[in-house]
Amino acid sequence: MDMKNKLLNLKSDIAYGLFNTPINMPPLNLSELKLIREASVHFNSLKPQVIKVDSFRNYVVYRFERNPPKKRALVVHGWSSKSVYMIKFIEVLLKHDYEVYAVDLPAHGSSKGFQVSWNDSIKTVLDIQKIFGKFDFALGHSLGGTAMLGALSLSHYLSEFQSAFQAKKIALISAPTRMQTIVDKFSNYVNLTKAQREIFANKVKSVAQVELAVLDAKRLQTEHPSDTEFLCLHGTKDDIIPFDDSVHFSELNNVKHVPILDEGHVHILHNDIVLSEVSNFSKI
Repeated sequence: MDMKNKLLNLKSDIAYGLFNTPINMPPLNLSELKLIREASVHFNSLKPQVIKVDSFRNYVVYRFERNPPKKRALVVHGWSSKSVYMIKFIEVLLKHDYEVYAVDLPAHGSSKGFQVSWNDSIKTVLDIQKIFGKFDFALGHSLGGTAMLGALSLSHYLSEFQSAFQAKKIALISAPTRMQTIVDKFSNYVNLTKAQREIFANKVKSVAQVELAVLDAKRLQTEHPSDTEFLCLHGTKDDIIPFDDSVHFSELNNVKHVPILDEGHVHILHNDIVLSEVSNFSKI
């Protein structure tokens, strides 16, 4: 291999390492710092049961219960995030008499690890179902929503996913629904050349063990339909995951799509319209 190709592969290898490494960003301003502190105080005040799981990876699950639960819900945070930041949705579900399980994905929050692949995020969702049982309702922000979408369908394509995730309803918040979207956005972020992009995309495909074109939630649901109802909420000014991804997925008949005007990728977790939509959708 000549020096040019070595350099191409080196930068692509570095990019792939970063692609799987969540980075905890500090608060951008005093308002954001206040929101984070309030979320932590509120989260802890609910006194969740902390369950440390040691299966294929080490991760932490928080179990919440207020009234005698009638239903069960799973909540999964986004990339470089943690369960604490999903507190407003946890509170909504508790009011509707759900027993709520919120997970810190591997390498996030209180869970151990430095890196986590997309496949391992899916495995975590499936592992939680295997350990704790099936859920009536599930909610995922960003990566959390994508992991749920993969867990619904990829057992039809990959033997490593030995079962399928099942839920009556799933709420997706700012979730990428096409792997190609994630690969393209990240390639732009780290400024890969055309040749480096191709190498990087092939690395992602190699680990996922599926062509990127197949990793499209609309296509997966079309080829292997589920009985799940979906609520898709996405900010029209999301500069992390394009709004078009939710538009694309919402072309399915079992998806309710709600654009959140002028909202971004993270602050959407505090949006009153989003909370109201989730509250109404979660009623079973």
